[in-house]
Amino acid sequence: MKLAKQKFVRLLTCALVFLLAFTAAVPAFAEQVNKENQKNLTITIKNNKDLPAMTAGQFTAYQIFTGIPNKETVPPETTQNDWEAKNWNNYSLADIQWGKNIKGDDLLAGLKILKDTNKAGTVWPGFFDADGKNIIKKYLESNNLEELKSAADLAALLVNQKNAFLQEFSRFVVEGSSTGEKLEEGVEGLLKEAGAKKSEVTYQDSDNPEDDESSITVDETGYYLIVENNADTKNAAVSEYILAVLGNQVINLKATVPQVDKYIITDGGDKKGDAAGVGDYVKFKLTATLPENFADFTSYKYVFHDTLSKGLEYADDASHKLQVRMYADQAALEADTDNTGGTLINENKTADPGAEKNYTVSPDGAEDPNPCSLEVSFYDLKTLSNDGSKTIEVTPTSVFVVTYYAQVTNDAVLISEGNPNTVLLEYSNNPNSNTTGKTKESIAYVYALGLDLKKIGSDKPNGLGGAGFVLKDKDNNYAIFKEQWVVNKTAENGKTTQTFYTSNDDAVVAAGVDGTVDQVRRLTGWTSATSTPTTDAVKGLIQDYKDKKKTFDNATNEEREPEGTAYNELESARNALEKYLLRSDDSDGAIPDVYGLDAGIGTEVAKYALEEVIVPDGYNSLKGDFDISIQAEIDDNNGSLKSVTYKHGTEAEVVYKIYSQDEISNFPGGETAAKNLIAHFEAGLVQDSIENQRAPILPFTGGVGRIIIYALGIALIAGVAVHLTIVFKKRKRVKENA
Repeated sequence: MKLAKQKFVRLLTCALVFLLAFTAAVPAFAEQVNKENQKNLTITIKNNKDLPAMTAGQFTAYQIFTGIPNKETVPPETTQNDWEAKNWNNYSLADIQWGKNIKGDDLLAGLKILKDTNKAGTVWPGFFDADGKNIIKKYLESNNLEELKSAADLAALLVNQKNAFLQEFSRFVVEGSSTGEKLEEGVEGLLKEAGAKKSEVTYQDSDNPEDDESSITVDETGYYLIVENNADTKNAAVSEYILAVLGNQVINLKATVPQVDKYIITDGGDKKGDAAGVGDYVKFKLTATLPENFADFTSYKYVFHDTLSKGLEYADDASHKLQVRMYADQAALEADTDNTGGTLINENKTADPGAEKNYTVSPDGAEDPNPCSLEVSFYDLKTLSNDGSKTIEVTPTSVFVVTYYAQVTNDAVLISEGNPNTVLLEYSNNPNSNTTGKTKESIAYVYALGLDLKKIGSDKPNGLGGAGFVLKDKDNNYAIFKEQWVVNKTAENGKTTQTFYTSNDDAVVAAGVDGTVDQVRRLTGWTSATSTPTTDAVKGLIQDYKDKKKTFDNATNEEREPEGTAYNELESARNALEKYLLRSDDSDGAIPDVYGLDAGIGTEVAKYALEEVIVPDGYNSLKGDFDISIQAEIDDNNGSLKSVTYKHGTEAEVVYKIYSQDEISNFPGGETAAKNLIAHFEAGLVQDSIENQRAPILPFTGGVGRIIIYALGIALIAGVAVHLTIVFKKRKRVKENA
């Protein structure tokens, strides 16, 4: 019977389930049991904790060989089959014949064709090892396939083969054909569907699918291939079973699915979340395990598909290198607190750049049909070597770790949902085919925060315009900004998205009726001793502006008018500082929100300072810098942002977080204050006001004003002189008359 193409694809993608055991064929004259005891036998399949819930028809039993069990080797009822090579001869069948679900003659012909096929000429490349050697021929070098003429001949041959060959043989049975070509519609395959037995779910636990059980009832003793054909499990790695059914049998699905996790390496250990500002480097750590049945594979594909958020960019330079390490087991990984242990695996197997590689690194994920930011791909974990000759031994307990760096860009968003960064693992999920599965994504979050500042005056609590600040980090480097407008929209699921525009008009159009527009100053980086311009150069620009301001204040009215000398020089000095300035709006004193700051986590505290460069006319400048500190608390389990603590100088701390309703109702500053903190937390912003005191000094109004003041001073001095002259004359007259 023909297998439909759709069914065949389902079999391949959903994987085979085998126990990898053939029993030895025995002579036909062996003592036999009553045939009545060989009917209606039950195969019970127990689920595994790493696999999905069982479904009806998930498994199919195909009878490959029939046989009569030897009386002395009939296993007891419900024997659990944990088949190892040493146990193969403990159970035996006599009178081996082809089963009803296999085309025996075509199977033998197909094996003979494949034996003589070169790797370059086959459509089954998986049947060849990394050296291009035919796996079937490799394990049958001492045997002559041409002499195989019956089911009994093949069974006798198979029992002496190693596990790796049995896997390839089983794979060939499912996807092979007598023509040596991959199964296509209209091409007759080796398996017969008629009479194959489907499974039914006999026990199911919705809360604990690992306790699920399915059963298959077969008509008679023999050898059966148990094939898993439920598309819902296509991404699961599963065990492989060829089962000798001599009585009721129990199979425990022992396969496990590889697991992958993504972390961020911090001073406090590996975390699921971290805070970082624009320009900072974040070190990611990808850890992945192997399935218990890793040894059953002759080759093993293993690919990390890593995706960075828009606000991070993969870094690869002399100081920020990607590394791959392998650890013997999870305990060895956990003991390596500085991430320098295990076996460092080189990308190339030899120093020769043209040599075969252990793995390839694609920074743009070009090899992935689903684009990602970074792809680290192992073609075959079975062939790892650091020098081309000494193999790196990989076992089922081995753990692989990829570490790499990413730099935070000015595209990072501030919302409390953070900047998510994901990884999933693609892996071989069937020892008998080239199919692969993919794990669920693992996520690590990076949080960038911001400032919502307002300038006020002692006599203008609602806002004071005309101020200008520069922002400094703990090393007194200056922040560099660019002006943008952000459109915030909230979806039906409550999640907020942010889109940035360089034009206010474009932002307003994009916002429509369901979005809001805010002007922002996006951090693009920091000055340093080696940047262009350097930190010292910016200090020079600040001093130049202050000098020009003094010159302007002392200039004549004509010089202070637009296009006047003092005016033009002051404007030029201010323009030179523009990309470093945070300026308050003349209408309400608002300063555009600052986006892209770091925040300390754990014991770390991010410290910044605002230096007032432009002082509003008629107000005293701040006494020293406006010092602030920011610290974030991140959940170690899921990487979510729990709270942000803000402090200015010696003032009390302010905690931004999602307050409960009880906390809101009893908040010291009132419900409005609590809700304001929640809103700012969700936006990723901390809030503060910067106050200037009104200056109790005479205003300067230009050259004429100064002349008037000077004249008044001279007049006062002259008046004092006249008064003193009169006093002295009176005293003189008093003395003369005495």
